[in-house]
Amino acid sequence: MKLVLFVLLSTFACACIVPENAMILKESATLCSDVYYLNNGITIAASNVKVVCEGTVIKSWRGGRGITIENVNNVTVTGCRIMDYNIGIIATNTSQLLLEDNHLIRNQIGVRFVNVKESATYNHDVSLNAPLEVMKSEGNVISATNKAFRDEFCKTNFCNKQRNTVEHFMTPKITQDQMQSWLSTQVGKSKPRLFNWVFGNLV
Repeated sequence: MKLVLFVLLSTFACACIVPENAMILKESATLCSDVYYLNNGITIAASNVKVVCEGTVIKSWRGGRGITIENVNNVTVTGCRIMDYNIGIIATNTSQLLLEDNHLIRNQIGVRFVNVKESATYNHDVSLNAPLEVMKSEGNVISATNKAFRDEFCKTNFCNKQRNTVEHFMTPKITQDQMQSWLSTQVGKSKPRLFNWVFGNLV
């Protein structure tokens, strides 16, 4: 009986993975609780991946990027503490990305979106230079737990929404093919229609 219990406890203890410098993640993972100095950060290189941090702190000695997400879809990053990078999280050519409950601390830039759509970010940010940079990205929900956004990108994205609105936005409303077809013709052309269709009476 004691042997069985030991095996079960060992299995649970090994459920998380230790992040390594320049690690490339291609499947969902829970990162172990500790402070990790990763000058080259972590890259998420596959779609349909969820990365959960459980007391995980990712730090840099010399800037760089904390988490890089590029050319993928349907990725979630939640609960991470990302410190002292030039860019805490950078997402490029990405859709259906959810960044939620991450703490972005002393980075020059908290999050950078480049050609990102149908995505949402809802983090706590105390970056040094800017909490967020948005380039060529429209139709995203951009909110923070501790500050309001008044930037130019709010004209083509939905800024300063409540948590339940973010969750509602990230929940598919119809089939994926229909959503993709509809968004391709509507985003950037009819923002009020998109806003009402996504948010309903939540705001």
